[in-house]
Amino acid sequence: MQDFVLIVDQDADERRRISAVLAADGFDVAQRATPIEGVTGVLDLKPVLIILAEETEPLRPQEVISLTRRLTAAPVMVIGSGGMTREAEALKCGADLYLPRPFTVGELASRARMLVRRREAPEEERDGGGQGESSPVEFMVRRLPKVS
Repeated sequence: MQDFVLIVDQDADERRRISAVLAADGFDVAQRATPIEGVTGVLDLKPVLIILAEETEPLRPQEVISLTRRLTAAPVMVIGSGGMTREAEALKCGADLYLPRPFTVGELASRARMLVRRREAPEEERDGGGQGESSPVEFMVRRLPKVS
C-alpha cells in the first residue's frame, strides 16, 4: 500500500489546489469531502499525514481532530482562518500544526514535509532523545559541537 496524504475539505476547489501542490512536491494524495469520509479514509488508507480544513460541518473541528487522534498517530495539520483562539483549540485537541489562511504553496509543502519527516524520525529523535530535553530544539543543540 502507498503512503498517502489525506486531505479533508468540503471545498472542492481548495482540495484540488492543495492536492496539486502536494502532488507536485512528490506526495501521493487522497481527497475526501466530509469529515465522515475523512474518518473512513483514515481507516482505509492509513495516511502518513492528514490535512483537515477547519470547516467540518456538521461536526465541530475539535470533534474531528479528537476522533482522528483516537484512530491514528499520523500528524494532523489543520488549515483555517479562525485566528489564535481556533489555533489554540485545534492544538489542544491534538492537531500537530495549524496553518492559517492565506498561506503560500511553498509554506504548505514545507510544513507537510516537516510533519512527515518528524513522523518517520526514529522515536529517540521525536521525543527529545530520552535525555530529558524538553523540545526537539534542545535535542539538536545538545548534539552541536561546543565552541571554545
